[in-house]
Amino acid sequence: MRTWESPHGRKLPPVGQRTLIMGVLNATPDSFSDGGVNLDPEQAAEHAEQLLADGADILDVGGESTRPGAEPVEAGEERDRVLPVIEAIRRRRPDAPLSIDTYKADVAGAAIKHGADLINDVRGFTYGLDPESLNAWRRAVTSGEAISAELSPSPMARVAAETGCPAILMHNRTTPEYSDFWSEFLTDINVGLALARRAGVLDHQL
Repeated sequence: MRTWESPHGRKLPPVGQRTLIMGVLNATPDSFSDGGVNLDPEQAAEHAEQLLADGADILDVGGESTRPGAEPVEAGEERDRVLPVIEAIRRRRPDAPLSIDTYKADVAGAAIKHGADLINDVRGFTYGLDPESLNAWRRAVTSGEAISAELSPSPMARVAAETGCPAILMHNRTTPEYSDFWSEFLTDINVGLALARRAGVLDHQL
């Protein structure tokens, strides 16, 4: 079975053979478990080496907390937090599979240029779509009909396609309001998949 491939040619752990363990490095002052611990790039790189020694398959670097009530971070500040950490890890462990935890396309693009192998998107490729477009995509994936050519992919889907970067699609909403959680959750996941495919991301990269 074909499995995901790093845009840098680095070997990634194959998907589907066993549960993969992700070691999380939050370059943030306000995350749940390690807020403020990994702001220094060299200290973060030391932590990364320990996570790998403890059995992590993938290192996940993030620059914005997604805990409830966390303050949004501008893309420029997020880049300033994560890029030095990625560079420090790459100097020590050029072989380590590394993902960028972001929902912003420009942050992901910069991280990939600096050595990230995967995109870990908590919003499943939907960030950057205006509400009207997002609702049109939701209607399209639930209708069972062919998706209109007028519907455009999101910025993150384009970055994944253009860079050949694999992605982990998660689920989150700015306003977590649901009338039927499971059906709406599945709809949003299917929207992410449809956005990826419209942009040209191959299924084995998701």
